Amino acid sequence: MCINRSFWSWILAAVCLAAGQLFALESRIWADGTDKQVEATYSRELLGGVLVRDARSDSILIHFEDLTLADLNYLKYRVPPVVEVDTDYTTHQLGRTEWSREDDDTILYTFNISIEKKSRLPYVGELTAELFVLGRERLVADDNQLVLMNYSRTVFTLPDEKRSQYEFSVPDISFNAYRASWILVPSAVERGKTYCGVIVAISDAKGNLIASECDFKLDWVTDNLSYSIESLRRFYKEHPGSIESRHFNSKFEKLEPPRIPWFQRFPSE
Repeated sequence: MCINRSFWSWILAAVCLAAGQLFALESRIWADGTDKQVEATYSRELLGGVLVRDARSDSILIHFEDLTLADLNYLKYRVPPVVEVDTDYTTHQLGRTEWSREDDDTILYTFNISIEKKSRLPYVGELTAELFVLGRERLVADDNQLVLMNYSRTVFTLPDEKRSQYEFSVPDISFNAYRASWILVPSAVERGKTYCGVIVAISDAKGNLIASECDFKLDWVTDNLSYSIESLRRFYKEHPGSIESRHFNSKFEKLEPPRIPWFQRFPSE
C-alpha cells in the first residue's frame, strides 16, 4: 500500500540529507593551512572549514581562512551546496456541472516545493529540481503498478548566503474518479486515479543527484530512490504523451491501461 506522509517519508528525507554528496568528487591538491600541500578528495563542510580525505582515508580539516584562491574557486564551481527539500500539497475539488454524475469527482493537487541551502560555501552553477507525481489506477489493486501523473522540471540558482531558499509550485494536477461501463449500470467498474506520492530530485550543473525526498513508502520505488529517479526520467522521455500512456510496473516498464470488461451481449448456454 502507498502510505502518504508517513513516518517513512521523514526517515528517507533525513537519509538523503545526511548522505551529503551522493556522488564522488575527484582527488586534487589542497593547501592544508601549514604551507604544505596534500592530495585529497573533498568530503564536506565541518566546523568552520572543509573536511578532505587523503588516499589513506585520513581526514584533514582546512579552515575557511586557510583556503587558497584555487581551493575557493574549486569549491565554488565544482562542489554543489547541501540543500534541504520540503514538499507539501493542497487539494480542492473541481466544481460539478449539470452533466456531472454523483460518482464523478475530480480532485486537483497543487504541489509546493521549498529548497533551502544548508551549507555556507557559494556555488555558481545552476541546479535542477524535478517533480514526479505518482498515482494508482482505481481498477488495479496492485502496488506493483503505478501511473506517472506528472513530471515537472525547473532550473534555478541559489544565492550565496546560507539558508537562502528557492520555491516553486506545480498547480492543478488532476485526479479523476468515476464509474464506467459499456452498457449496463450494474456492470460499472471504478475507474480513474488516486494519489500515491511524490518524489522531488535536486541535481547539480553536471546532472549529479545531490538531494531527494519522497512522501511515501513503497519498497520497489523508495529502497533505491536514485535508481527510481533515473528510471522515471527515462520512462517520461520515452512516453511523454497522455497520462494513460504512462502506466508502468515495478521494472519501470510501460503497461497498457486496464480495460473495462466487455459486456457479453449473448452469454453462452
